[in-house]
Amino acid sequence: MIKAYLIGLVFFLTSSLAHAFSDNVCQPINVFEKLVNDVCWSCMLPIKIAGVDVGGSAPRGSVDAPICACNSIIPGVTYGAWFPTHIVEAVKIPGCQPSLGGIMIPLGDSSALGNSNMGAEAGDKKAFRHLHYYSFPIAEMLQLVAGCNESVSMDLLQATEVLPTWNNDLLGLVLNPETMLFANPAAVMACSAEAATTGVGGTQPIEQLFWCAGSWGTIYPLTGSIEDPTSAADTTGLQATRLIAVMHRLGQARKTMGDSCRNSIWPVLPKNQYKLQHFHPLAESTGNHWIGESSYRWGMHRKQLTNQNYLNLVWRWNDCCVEPL
Repeated sequence: MIKAYLIGLVFFLTSSLAHAFSDNVCQPINVFEKLVNDVCWSCMLPIKIAGVDVGGSAPRGSVDAPICACNSIIPGVTYGAWFPTHIVEAVKIPGCQPSLGGIMIPLGDSSALGNSNMGAEAGDKKAFRHLHYYSFPIAEMLQLVAGCNESVSMDLLQATEVLPTWNNDLLGLVLNPETMLFANPAAVMACSAEAATTGVGGTQPIEQLFWCAGSWGTIYPLTGSIEDPTSAADTTGLQATRLIAVMHRLGQARKTMGDSCRNSIWPVLPKNQYKLQHFHPLAESTGNHWIGESSYRWGMHRKQLTNQNYLNLVWRWNDCCVEPL
């Protein structure tokens, strides 16, 4: 009996130490091994050729004109489709880069980088994570398409550890004063209509409510702190949405919908241009979802017991012009 007790005690201590160790180590995620089984390749549909929808309905605001002329006197044909273009990773350890093999990049004093926690369990009042934004144009990297994306390789474009506003709500308010316009009950209540409809029967987000992220909450403030978080899937989705909004505000992301020739600077997040696919730990391999679409529809169970790293694959609608050589 004593022997069995000692064996059990050793097992418990070993498991606890292993859990604690894994929770404080930057664990790698091999994103390239996930390309075959975990990417929703059917999500590239619908496409739009010469203004005609094929395989479904294109999002509102996509190009309807059949022809275009950007760099040639001979007109080309308009083409639009959903493409996986970026990865947003939410990490527990500041500086951890799981998509780059688990390397650590020194991005400053850890005491000033914020306290990372998922905050998605019962009783948690706030969630905070640092995020990294990578270009990840899979279709171009695999040479399935060409000419519709400005990037053809995987690169780290943004890390919130170097954004002074990401873990400072007050500084974020100073640099984004419009936050005050949406910090009231009326603005929050306006988001409830979007929360009820987004994703139902394919319903798109309400573009005019640019401060709303449906059932996930509000896009403002543009910081990493989420008040009263729900599931890990919704929480990391909202944090990813906020970072994409920050990229637009900084001019590092552009509107790729509505013009076949030019990608315009667009300081406000064009929500209908984007979809997210939960990519890790439990990939949403047969679908993706609109910004703000409740995880009750696509998988609030997609979380980790070890409370480690989460990845979202960003899908973006691109309107392009296919011109003769």
